[in-house]
Amino acid sequence: MDADLESKMQAAIDYCRRHPHEKQAHIACKYGIHPVTLGRRVKGTQTSRRAAHRDQQLFSPGEEDAIVELCKLIADCGFPLPQDLLHHMAQDVLNEHNNDNDNNGVKEIHEIDQKWVE
Repeated sequence: MDADLESKMQAAIDYCRRHPHEKQAHIACKYGIHPVTLGRRVKGTQTSRRAAHRDQQLFSPGEEDAIVELCKLIADCGFPLPQDLLHHMAQDVLNEHNNDNDNNGVKEIHEIDQKWVE
C-alpha cells in the first residue's frame, strides 16, 4: 500500500473510531478505500502491509529515513544521485546495522530497486 493510500486508510480508521455508529462502507467510499480492508483494520485483525512485513525488511524505518534524508541533502545541493552511490550508501547503513547488532550473518545488497532511485 503506498503512503498516500495508507494515510487515507489511517484517516478512515480514525474517523470510524470517532463515529462508531456510521456505516463503515460509507466511510470507506468517502475515503476511497476498500470496505473489507477498512473493517479488518478497525477490528485490529489486519495490520498495514508495511507493519506485517517489517521483519522481512533489511532496514529499520529509521534507517530508511536516514537514507532518504541523505539523498534529499545530496539532491538539494544540486548533485545527481547515481544508482551506484545510492547502493554504497545503503550498504554502509546495512554494514553499520550488522556491526551494531553483532550480526555474524553479514548481509549484502546485491542490487537497488529502480523505485528507490525515482
